[in-house]
Amino acid sequence: MRLVLLIAVLVLSCAESAHPPLPPDAIPLRSDVYVQPIAPGVWRHVSYREFPGVGSFPSNGLVVSSPKGALIVDTAWDPEQTALILDWVEANVGSVGALVATHAHDDRIGGLAEVKRRRIPSYALAKTAALAAAQGLPAIDHAVDSGFSLADLGVAGELFFAGPAHTVDNGTVWLEQPRILVGGCMVRAAAADALGNVSEADVANWPRAVAALQERYPNARIVVPGHGEPGGPELLVHTRELLGQ
Repeated sequence: MRLVLLIAVLVLSCAESAHPPLPPDAIPLRSDVYVQPIAPGVWRHVSYREFPGVGSFPSNGLVVSSPKGALIVDTAWDPEQTALILDWVEANVGSVGALVATHAHDDRIGGLAEVKRRRIPSYALAKTAALAAAQGLPAIDHAVDSGFSLADLGVAGELFFAGPAHTVDNGTVWLEQPRILVGGCMVRAAAADALGNVSEADVANWPRAVAALQERYPNARIVVPGHGEPGGPELLVHTRELLGQ
């Protein structure tokens, strides 16, 4: 019995140590999910998934306070993690008004079923909505065009498509007042030394898409990549350097 308990403790310890140390201002929701304030009324949500040969891999999304209910940018990896984030938002920020998804991969829409279960309206580019439907996921409620204004959701900003890069549908979210650009997976973190998953990428057009973001949002103050730590506009430069530009 003692041997079984010892093994269990070791397994749990290894699971806990698989994630890097939390930022000092992080609010842990579970060992694999936390939220972190990055600007007044804006929080980053981070969730982890285990990958063979890779280990524990984080993914970013946002929570944005709004008079019309909090806006969530992207889900966590799965419905259970997404439920933890939504519970925290409802308890600490207020009701959830809408979700905006930036592309049709698990790290952006893996928790869509939980969003649907709570009857939270969802928005995405038309291409993302079509790809999500093709995967058999719950339907995106509102398929929109690039440049979609977030004003009706209570937030000054937009959902924008700069062109195919990481995927054919990788949208970005711009928040005007805090000058935050959610670059998603088309933007690489400073610590990244490669482009990540390129199985559906348009590598030839990727530099042009990043350049379009630089031109459209020259005053960006915070840039949030799909994975890894947020930074500033230098993340756009870094991504182009990884692409040989």
